[in-house]
Amino acid sequence: MNISMFENERKEKINRYLVIFQMVFHFVIIIWYLQFEAASYASMESFYALLMISFLGIITLAFLGKIKPYNTKKALIYEILILAGYIFTVFLLAYLTDSFVTKSLFFIPMILVIIKYGKQIGLIITGITIIAFLILDLLANASDLNFEEMFIFTVISVLLIWLLGSLLETEEQMRSSIIEFAQRDKYILENNDCGIVYIDNNDIVRIFNSSAEEILKLDKNLVLEKSISNISGMSETSSLVEIAQNTETELPSDEGVFISDNNYLLSCSKVASDDGTYLGKVFIIKDLTQTNVLYSLEQKVHFITNSIEMPLLTFSEKGDLIFFNKEASSFFYLDHNTALFRSYRELFSNELSDYIEKVLQSPRNFLNRELKLRGETQKHKELLISVGVIKNIQERVEGVSFLINDVTELKKRDRQIMQADKLAAIGEMAAGIAHEIRNPLTIIKGMAQLKQRKVENDSLADTFALIIEEANRANSMLNEFLTFARPSEPEFTEKPLQEVFEKIYSLIKPHCQLKDTEVALVYKQNDNPIVNWDNKQLMQVFLNLALNSLKAMEGTLFKKLEISITIKGESVNIDFKDNGVGIEDEILNDIFNPFYTTNHEGTGLGLSICYRIIENHKGKISIESKKGVGTIFIIKLPIKPNLTAEDRIQNSKDRREGKSDS
Repeated sequence: MNISMFENERKEKINRYLVIFQMVFHFVIIIWYLQFEAASYASMESFYALLMISFLGIITLAFLGKIKPYNTKKALIYEILILAGYIFTVFLLAYLTDSFVTKSLFFIPMILVIIKYGKQIGLIITGITIIAFLILDLLANASDLNFEEMFIFTVISVLLIWLLGSLLETEEQMRSSIIEFAQRDKYILENNDCGIVYIDNNDIVRIFNSSAEEILKLDKNLVLEKSISNISGMSETSSLVEIAQNTETELPSDEGVFISDNNYLLSCSKVASDDGTYLGKVFIIKDLTQTNVLYSLEQKVHFITNSIEMPLLTFSEKGDLIFFNKEASSFFYLDHNTALFRSYRELFSNELSDYIEKVLQSPRNFLNRELKLRGETQKHKELLISVGVIKNIQERVEGVSFLINDVTELKKRDRQIMQADKLAAIGEMAAGIAHEIRNPLTIIKGMAQLKQRKVENDSLADTFALIIEEANRANSMLNEFLTFARPSEPEFTEKPLQEVFEKIYSLIKPHCQLKDTEVALVYKQNDNPIVNWDNKQLMQVFLNLALNSLKAMEGTLFKKLEISITIKGESVNIDFKDNGVGIEDEILNDIFNPFYTTNHEGTGLGLSICYRIIENHKGKISIESKKGVGTIFIIKLPIKPNLTAEDRIQNSKDRREGKSDS
């Protein structure tokens, strides 16, 4: 039954019993008065009036007994009229009988008022009634008013009404607290995901919530207030029945956990009073079906996210990192123990943090937006970022996921392919132009040399000398064009690695000394494998790089050029590093393009020829630079570029086993 309905019915019964008592009390007072006082009446009219008013009061009480404690506003007016009518009959009876006892008939209606409206209202109405009685006595017996009797009546009335009101108010507060606790416990029980069953010490089921009804597939109306052993359908939960039928001594002293099958987790604990008296046992039943589904789904999501070979980051709407996959951990050097739930500003570079902040401010889905990141070192990354907005069921944004594709190497390969295509196309064009220019240039130079011998005027001799000098310079440029257009095939010769670079070092050192530049040759390992390169072409490459670096360091106070050599497997990595002015990011992508130069005296073919030579050695050359810090040319050359794949594998095995290359 609903608790509020039960409480209303209780109040209704109390009202009814009080009204019946008041009717009996009213009747007894009238009989008493008729027995002992009626003989003194002056006339029969007064006697009949007394009887009529008495029966009118009883009829009014009968109507008062039908008043409900939870009436509507409309019925409230009806209730007030009945109470007022009855109190008026009491006034009339008190006027006719002039008796202290008759006046006490208004006490029980005041109790009804207190039950319905509280002690304060009851005391106010009592005060008004006592004042009304005083006025009535003054009108009836103005010359013979008994103030002592009136005072006693007033004190007794107020004390009785106050005492009854306080008792009823305290009882009402206690009942309200009990109802509040009951409502709260009912709410907790009915809104708990776990099934809760309470069985008392007589094995009667007293509590069986909706979750227990759903999990155990039993109707609570067929379970409540019944013995656990007599409930049909309980065989499906034999563990619960078995434990429920255990005696107090057979139950575990502490909470015991029992798994009835793969779908339910059952826990049981004893319930005892404050003095230790055994009252019963509580069962908490957890449905593992949904938990297993969620766990399985979580495992699948975990597997999928960690199988993605791209960093995946998820941030809350406040910018805290709430998830990242294995690839993100290695890419950004994140540790699960320290990175989770920290702000993006604490974990990532300023460039990436600014990007994340911009997305969080206006979250929306998009695919493959480009972002370039430059780290603290000279290395930089080119990324494609896709963003997915995470929303809850109310379409409120709860976070943002970033899927990051590192396309640095892919972009580099694309540029290398484009570079090769450019070199091939421009090379063919340069070869044709060089041939067409060389023939007339040879004639011009020859005629100038002939005239120079015959002329006697010094001024004309100097002019012809200038013509010959410029013809030689033009011829040198043509040679560069032809070298670029039709590079000679490498002539591979075997020499020790360190011997090759010592010659390169001795070639570069004089140029560096002329420019007051320190030059260092650093071997990262002591290995000295036999390399199979075209040493002349490589000397051309490193001399060209050195001259470019020396020009870039002209404004630097302390100039330094460093050549670092590292052996990695079947390759040699060479870092050619200077501390010059550096190169802008916008220029880096074009630096190996033919005819691209920032030096007005150059042809723009030097680095293009270097690129072609390294490519012919089956190697790679790339550049990293930071403005104001310096530039690094990174060259990777196979030790023996003319070996087949099988020979390369065998050579690698021999090196691991410590065999000689000879």
